[in-house]
Amino acid sequence: MQKKILIVSILLFIFAACFSTVFATGNMANFAREATENVAGGVENALDTTGNAIENTWDATKNTAQSAGNVVENVTETTVNGVRNTMDTTNSAINDTTAGASNYKFLGMSLDVWMWIILIAIVVIAVVLICKYMKEHNDD
Repeated sequence: MQKKILIVSILLFIFAACFSTVFATGNMANFAREATENVAGGVENALDTTGNAIENTWDATKNTAQSAGNVVENVTETTVNGVRNTMDTTNSAINDTTAGASNYKFLGMSLDVWMWIILIAIVVIAVVLICKYMKEHNDD
């Protein structure tokens, strides 16, 4: 934008320098003044358009960031609800087992330990996916 303004200014200066003898007359002085006002009005309109474009871009960026935040919030809420449901189901299943089955161990660890390992793995995967999503949308 600055290059366009500079080019217009240089062309206006060259135009004024080439026809400086004509500017001495009254009609041409009025013409030059009006031409200068028209150029200034054009520059003003161009700057207004640029300002509006910047404002629109800012609003779009703000809306995109808000949408991304909403998506992350929804993904997190869905993950938490899924983990809660899994925990409730697992707890119900453990409570429904017999006394002998509740002492069952796999690879030397109880069912509670395995439940926590799986829960931590789900949370780590969710965090990694959220970070990846945010990184992809921050690069845009």
